[in-house]
Amino acid sequence: VHGDDFVSVGHDKDLNWLKVDIEKKYELKTQILGPEKQDLQEVRVLNRVLTWNKDGIHYEADPRHAELILKGLNIKVDSKGASVPGSREEVDLNVNSPTLSGYMATQYRALVTRAIYLAQDRPDISFTAKELSRYMANPTELAMTKLKRLGRYLKDHMRYVNIFRYQTNPGRISVYSDTDWAGCKVP
Repeated sequence: VHGDDFVSVGHDKDLNWLKVDIEKKYELKTQILGPEKQDLQEVRVLNRVLTWNKDGIHYEADPRHAELILKGLNIKVDSKGASVPGSREEVDLNVNSPTLSGYMATQYRALVTRAIYLAQDRPDISFTAKELSRYMANPTELAMTKLKRLGRYLKDHMRYVNIFRYQTNPGRISVYSDTDWAGCKVP
């Protein structure tokens, strides 16, 4: 059995117990990210960079995926960028936009799949990636135009770091939700 990049979070005592228990059956290479002198201050997990510092934990998405999306869309360094990943206008999905075929449809699906993967670590593009995925079965020219918009946004926003600041336990969490699925007009 070979496995890569198993991540666990916990107190030192519990992590040491887990390590010892797993090492009874498997060979491990361990990296510990933490505040102690013997701990690493930066590690890579699936090419994501995690850094421990006085502000909190910095979690940087893998920028290679953004680079590959730009390459797939043939967006050059001197191309015009975009300040937001999607557009605000309401789009009627009943508009007859020509369907992509062959290589272009395959390319669309591959790039949107990569955007969905990247969106796990980049909340700034998650909604746009979700909207682009609606067209996976039948990609259209309109959908490709929206994908190019995302590409232009990524051109100007290649790197993205989530910062998880140190917090105290709030004791209670209140959650609210809407009942109209954020106004989505498409079922």
